[in-house]
Amino acid sequence: MMAFWAVGCGSDNSDYSSTIQQNIMTAGQSQIQTNAAAELPGATIKLNDAKCVQTAGTQEYTCLAHYTVNDSAAGLSNQKYLLNITGTCDTSGTCQWHASGAGTPVG
Repeated sequence: MMAFWAVGCGSDNSDYSSTIQQNIMTAGQSQIQTNAAAELPGATIKLNDAKCVQTAGTQEYTCLAHYTVNDSAAGLSNQKYLLNITGTCDTSGTCQWHASGAGTPVG
């Protein structure tokens, strides 16, 4: 399962990592919930944070999101997960991010 989300940003070499981070935090909850539900059908998630960094000289971004999962059927209570997310901006000034899978349990 992959999630894709488009967000507007500029097409120059400016750093738009905060724009993508903010979009993940506002629109990512439902996308990550959908990904998690594919692997843990009864789970509910809470997106805790997202941090992105720009690859120097490009409009490519690497992001990490932390979230917690609760799923009584699977015996999970506040299980922490880490999710890798990548983002890009194209020359028309449109950015998008995507995440694959439900992430990795941590802690």
